Amino acid sequence: MVAGLFVLAGCGGTAIDVQPAAARPASPSSGISTSPSAKASGMDMAQGQSMSDMAGPGGSGTGPGRPSAESRLVCGPEIGRNIGHLLALKPAPQGRATWRDHRYTCTYPLTAGPLVLAVTESADVPAAHRAFMEMRRSLQPTQRLTGLAGLGLPAFETRTGITVFLKDDMVLRVDATRLMLGGVAKSVSRSDVAYEVATDVMGCWAES
Repeated sequence: MVAGLFVLAGCGGTAIDVQPAAARPASPSSGISTSPSAKASGMDMAQGQSMSDMAGPGGSGTGPGRPSAESRLVCGPEIGRNIGHLLALKPAPQGRATWRDHRYTCTYPLTAGPLVLAVTESADVPAAHRAFMEMRRSLQPTQRLTGLAGLGLPAFETRTGITVFLKDDMVLRVDATRLMLGGVAKSVSRSDVAYEVATDVMGCWAES
């Protein structure tokens, strides 16, 4: 057995053990510093800013409704701190958020490249499952995460650095494909970063 690569502190101080990609059970189905963030398309929000602060008339932003508290958590201070711990960043990075077409996206701009967390909110569980399966088809080839690696949830990852989890009516996608990790003090891959951040979010969602 290979020991977990890192232990990240979840929300409320809960520790989460994770494994490097080589040690995670999978079924094949086919330091860095922060930099000024660039404006993303859609509605931009600084970390911790509410939709009511940024939305236009009716507070709906660029899409109907508002993101859930679970979605907003991916751009919250807990996740930022844990990304900072994982990549040895001081100070911890802050994300920039957008809300468009029921998709809440938080981009953490690092000098090594953007780390992007996105939550797609669906009308119900079957719709979320369809969105999850469509995402998996579009990202082939993928590896299904099973057993403890999948946390008991439908999940998959790509070798290029994307991890996706389905929970209830939400699909979480963590994209580390554009990170250049040569300068990171710890030896990690893009897949490791995406997986560990995704499982950290799952831990926070379980506590919320």
